[in-house]
Amino acid sequence: MKKLVLLLIAGWLASCSGKDYFIAPEYAGIKIEKASLIIPTVKEFKISQDEYFLTEEELMAVNKMFVETINSKLINKIGSNSTFKKIDFVDIEQRIIKDSFKLPYTSGKTIQLNLPAKPLILTGTELQDFYILFFDHFSLSIYRKERETSDPAKHYTASTPAPTEARLTPAKLTDQVFACEIKFALYDNRLSKPVAYGIKTFEEKISENSDIEKLVAKFVDKIASYVVKNTPFEK
Repeated sequence: MKKLVLLLIAGWLASCSGKDYFIAPEYAGIKIEKASLIIPTVKEFKISQDEYFLTEEELMAVNKMFVETINSKLINKIGSNSTFKKIDFVDIEQRIIKDSFKLPYTSGKTIQLNLPAKPLILTGTELQDFYILFFDHFSLSIYRKERETSDPAKHYTASTPAPTEARLTPAKLTDQVFACEIKFALYDNRLSKPVAYGIKTFEEKISENSDIEKLVAKFVDKIASYVVKNTPFEK
């Protein structure tokens, strides 16, 4: 385990790849063709909202829709964005991944990931010498976000701090946002270390007329592209 941590720290020092993901130095700038990828079957994730936008039944429906879309579409989407020749979904019990590592992240921070300390021997697949796409965290959320504007001075509300004076103060404009957050690691099972890892939040504006099913499909597209971005497997 100590050897793995030292390798990961060395990778961070030599190969910071972006603000929200990292690629180990030995995998940077190379291409790997016709590799095999295992994706643990997604069974559940967190879903929340900071105000009443969807009913509990609607939240459960979105939860079910997202799980079904990930498990039915992600293989093909990653296949379209990568050089992986074979990709399988496999049930992997979380309890067999016993080791938790704190890895260097941005601005002196760390990221904690649950990863195996030694190669996994999996049933349910004929693939060998494979890589594994671990999703250490998966969540959907709905919240209000302050709108970015190039000229906030155009937006004012009236306030009266004293009986004899009125004042115009800038108003905060917000949008309702539907967000998907992932914490992932693309893991080399044979060498027991990550190729890349990171955290990413994808956001889409929503309204009462939004097609949630299309937004969920859009998230899956973005996830499939992002997890292989700049890696040896990017097409």
